[in-house]
Amino acid sequence: MEGMAQFPDKYFDLAIVDPQFGIGCFWNKQTHTKHYGKKDWNNKPPDKSYFNELFRISNNQIIWGGNYFCHNLPITNSWIIWDKENDVEKMNTSECELAWTSLKIPMRKIKIPWSGGRKGNETGNKNIHPCQRPVSLHKWTLNKYAKPDMKIIDTHVGSASSIIAFLDYGCDWIGFEIDPDYHKSGSERIEIHKQQLKLFL
Repeated sequence: MEGMAQFPDKYFDLAIVDPQFGIGCFWNKQTHTKHYGKKDWNNKPPDKSYFNELFRISNNQIIWGGNYFCHNLPITNSWIIWDKENDVEKMNTSECELAWTSLKIPMRKIKIPWSGGRKGNETGNKNIHPCQRPVSLHKWTLNKYAKPDMKIIDTHVGSASSIIAFLDYGCDWIGFEIDPDYHKSGSERIEIHKQQLKLFL
């Protein structure tokens, strides 16, 4: 909230955000996800004031997990569906995730595998955040609904997948992350990506 307050009305062309859902930190109870550490940030969702401020500073919004915030968002049929192509017979995880959007678009679906050892072109890379999203998901979103000359904000950077996509896309961006552990690991991930980019210049 403090970060958004510094910007004038409609400063950003687009907000691509992934706030905490408020459904609890399930990974604290699972053996294969305990390495994420004991955290309680997902116990409470953002309140109405967060969305009011987000709408104030941005012209359009893509809000992942929007199905958890419907009571604070206008009704829309312009959803994005991310199909994770999970093997639901073996894994007790969601088959898809939803993003609420203010864009005047038909409902769209993108298929990107994201389950265990199946993570598309990120297979083999260790996640640094329990709610990490594929870089390719953000790249698809940018290619579909953004332009390189846009100013874009992410208020919950987390694993920094969005920032890596922003860097590759070439847009102006601002990102915030208040958790010091995620800020550190996300920043390190960004720096590694920047160094890899230099190898191809």
